[in-house]
Amino acid sequence: MKEETIELVYFKNAHTDGDAIVHFKKADIYHTGDIFVTYGLPVIDEDTGGNIYAMIEAIDTLLAHADDKTRFIPGHGPLCSKKEVQAYRNLLASIRDQVVLSSRKEKALKEIIKETKAKLDPKIGGINQEKFIAQVYRMVKNHEKLSTK
Repeated sequence: MKEETIELVYFKNAHTDGDAIVHFKKADIYHTGDIFVTYGLPVIDEDTGGNIYAMIEAIDTLLAHADDKTRFIPGHGPLCSKKEVQAYRNLLASIRDQVVLSSRKEKALKEIIKETKAKLDPKIGGINQEKFIAQVYRMVKNHEKLSTK
């Protein structure tokens, strides 16, 4: 019987207010919980402190420790490679960045949703796209408010 070393990595305020990723070190497999999902846009639990910035930061941390042989078990979906995790990270970051730019131009939320959604693949599932963009908008506004203090 092979022994495995298991490491728990805590990420505060990513998907919720207390996410842990399990790393099976010898096998080089990460179980990400809902920090990474394959069905499309995630649910970020704002009410318990989850936010888009910490989601992206957590994924960046995973990617920094992964190579092409690393495998990821998402919270929902099939086993994935670094390539799929990178694509998910890029999706989240592109939505956040679009919302940040539009927000700084003082555009109305309706307009931000319309413009951001127009840049998304309509087949992206998960949480409703409009709802997700509105959620990211609230997180961006809160982040900028905290950054100016």
